[in-house]
Amino acid sequence: MESDRPLQERFKRDAKFAVAAWNVRVIRGLPITFFPTIGAAVRAKRPFLTCVCPGCKVRGSVDLRAYGRRAMATVDTLIPALRCQRCVPNAPYVQIRGLRKSRP
Repeated sequence: MESDRPLQERFKRDAKFAVAAWNVRVIRGLPITFFPTIGAAVRAKRPFLTCVCPGCKVRGSVDLRAYGRRAMATVDTLIPALRCQRCVPNAPYVQIRGLRKSRP
């Protein structure tokens, strides 16, 4: 609908701002005070969650659009599902490194 266009543009702008602010905190190693939602990451065109295994240092990324979680779920809800397959059976939880436009 045409009348929803300004509202959708504002949602997109707010999502970009929230994801950018969160990425800065993660990259600089600052304390994480919030996590963006999956919907915000997709709306901000940053659908790839990058992470690293603290055990073996393997880096990876996940396409949030294909993961099948609710849009209102925060990206940290994926951490338990993202166990390193190389470190099984005692795989540590991954560490999130940011949201990107494309796979690294």
